[in-house]
Amino acid sequence: MNLNATLVGPILFLIAIVVAYLNCRFYTNPGKKVVVFIGTFFLSAAFFPFAIALYLINRYRLKDYSEMAEALKSQESKSQ
Repeated sequence: MNLNATLVGPILFLIAIVVAYLNCRFYTNPGKKVVVFIGTFFLSAAFFPFAIALYLINRYRLKDYSEMAEALKSQESKSQ
């Protein structure tokens, strides 16, 4: 029995769980978190590169929103 072939399944399963967890952190609504976790888990189990791309899109989208919020706060403080 080849040990490497035996470990591929569990390793991919753990990676799918980690990617799903990382992706659902971006959402605050608990119901949406569950849906995103389950969806990303199955997506990463079937199409791993797409799940990684979804994580990166969410990460940079959140970064853009936080930068926009900071810019709005600085504009408001300057106008007052």
